[in-house]
Amino acid sequence: MTKRIITAETIATFKKHLIEEEKSAATIEKYTRDVTAFSIFVADRNVDKELVVSYAIIINQCDHVAKRTLSKNGKTIQFYSFDERGIGLSRNTAFMRATADIVEFADDDRVAP
Repeated sequence: MTKRIITAETIATFKKHLIEEEKSAATIEKYTRDVTAFSIFVADRNVDKELVVSYAIIINQCDHVAKRTLSKNGKTIQFYSFDERGIGLSRNTAFMRATADIVEFADDDRVAP
């Protein structure tokens, strides 16, 4: 299995991809900043699914209210569903529940590096 390490080159390639996808300058700057912050968190560790979700809180705007928690190997993912809409509500809900040093917000159109 190939290790995935985030390097300056990886981030530059990601930024190039965003430009090719014709994302706005603000989106490119935000996504690049977010990936750079994430790279500091992971340091030189292999970026795999377990590492990525080790500190995840997922806020879902839908037609019902629910909370679900999944735990594996001492890591927890919290899923919250709300029938109210609004980015502010989702962000505030995530901030209130966050325990990590880094908080990242991603929409459904987020492109992974």
